Amino acid sequence: MLSVVAECYVKEGFAEELKAEMIKLLEPTRAEEGCINYDLHQDQEDENHFIFYENWESAAHLAKHSQSAHIMAYRTVSKGK
Repeated sequence: MLSVVAECYVKEGFAEELKAEMIKLLEPTRAEEGCINYDLHQDQEDENHFIFYENWESAAHLAKHSQSAHIMAYRTVSKGK
């Protein structure tokens, strides 16, 4: 098993927009082969700080996830924010 804690800091003024985009990642990611869990958390003291807590069956599954269409779309939407 491979665990990942991915921290995301968004620019001021973009928290709600990008939170909505991050929420869109949950369902398709959780349906991916090898995904054990994929959870999003928002810091209660800093609305611009998000954490994804992920567990994958293997590094290969995580690598495949990193190239998935929904992750690539998120990268495009979030670029510069």
